[in-house]
This record gives sequence, structure tokens and C-alpha cells, in this order.
Amino acid sequence: MSTLLRNELIHLVATLLVAGLFFFLSHNVIYTLLLIVCAIGVDVDHLFDYVRYIRVSKSKASVYDFLSGEYFHSSNRLFVLLHSWELSLVCLLLYIAGIGTVYLPIALGLATHYLVDSITNDIGFLSYFFSFRMVHQFKLNEIVRR
Repeated sequence: MSTLLRNELIHLVATLLVAGLFFFLSHNVIYTLLLIVCAIGVDVDHLFDYVRYIRVSKSKASVYDFLSGEYFHSSNRLFVLLHSWELSLVCLLLYIAGIGTVYLPIALGLATHYLVDSITNDIGFLSYFFSFRMVHQFKLNEIVRR
């Protein structure tokens, strides 16, 4: 089994567990589906990194190359703009402030994704802070400490 497939299965299982618990406590189908969409859909931000890589390197787009994630290493950049503990925290604070109940499932979905990524990807917890990546100018070799 490929690493990508294994990681996506872990994402799916973790998301369904959190969503199941959320539904059990809230009985809200729409918010539960929103949690799932956020937890899985947040990876759409990888397209930004890949398209940027294609434009800079003048490489030809390939589904295989995109799924491999090697473009992060080739470009030595890691933007993944939506992978941000700060984003999850802002959503949680908006929920706590009473601005909207919709922010709780968004925060939980994002946090579930980041937690799984922090465990399954070898880049470390701090790398999922946008501010950390920004301070290091999104340079992969400074963000990822192996």
C-alpha cells in the first residue's frame, strides 16, 4: 500500500470517528457533513503548491507527480495555505464568541486533518502553523527538520 493511500485511509477513519462523535453529541447532519468536508477537503490547497511548482519549473502537469508530493522537495517550498492551526483556532474562537455555531464543525474538521497530518507526515507539529512556515519563508528545508 502506498504511503499516500495509507495516509488518506487514516484521514478517512479519523474523520469518521470524530464526525460520529460530533453527530452523537449534536444530532446535526448538516454540520457533521461540513466537518467531514472540511477535514477531507482542506487538501485542496495542495493545488496551489503544485500549480506554482509547474509554473516555476515549467514542468508538465501530471496526476502521478501531483499525488507523489515530490514537487514540495523539487521546489523546496511548502505553502499549503489552508493547513494552519491558526485557521482552526480562529474558527474555534468565532464559535466560542457566539458569532456562529457553524465554526465549530469547521474547526474540528480542520484540527482532525492537521492532527492526522502531524502524526503521519514526517514534518512535525510546528510546520502546521502558517506563521511558522511564513517566518521560514516557506522553505521546505527550514520547515522540515529530519
